[in-house]
Amino acid sequence: MFKKIVITLFLSLFVFGCSSSGKLTQTSALTSEIDHTATIVLSVSTNKDVSEDQAKAAEDFANRLQDRLFGKLVSREVFTGVNQDRTSAKYTLDVHVSGAKKVPTAARIFFGVLAGSNNVTAEVILKEIKTGETITSFQAEGKSAAHPFSSESGADDAIREVSEQIVTGLL
Repeated sequence: MFKKIVITLFLSLFVFGCSSSGKLTQTSALTSEIDHTATIVLSVSTNKDVSEDQAKAAEDFANRLQDRLFGKLVSREVFTGVNQDRTSAKYTLDVHVSGAKKVPTAARIFFGVLAGSNNVTAEVILKEIKTGETITSFQAEGKSAAHPFSSESGADDAIREVSEQIVTGLL
């Protein structure tokens, strides 16, 4: 009986954290229909008043997230274009990376599942440029797998998950 319990616990720890995940929390309801044929101005920012390690992780995540969203918002037909020119865009999409945890590879190798997962949290606000009205706002979270042998344990997996949540929140 004891042997079965030990084996079950071991297998549970082995399987724990094998996949990445995301979460979307609406903070304000949709005030008007989103025009999916419009173009947007994308802005991704980070907290500046955090520790140096957190600031580096947040800046890295923000850069990766901006790159990923730039293509994904158009390819998933959320908007027809992402511009830097405010005069030709209908909306601004402000993404603020408010939380970031990057697990170093060495920690993942030495501590395995106990090292935790890569996490990124972003506050998202979609505003109409002409009126300044907030169309919607929400919080998106992405988390990589915690297991070191999972194919979804990297920082890019957390970025993929948070970007999926952002797209979902805008559709």
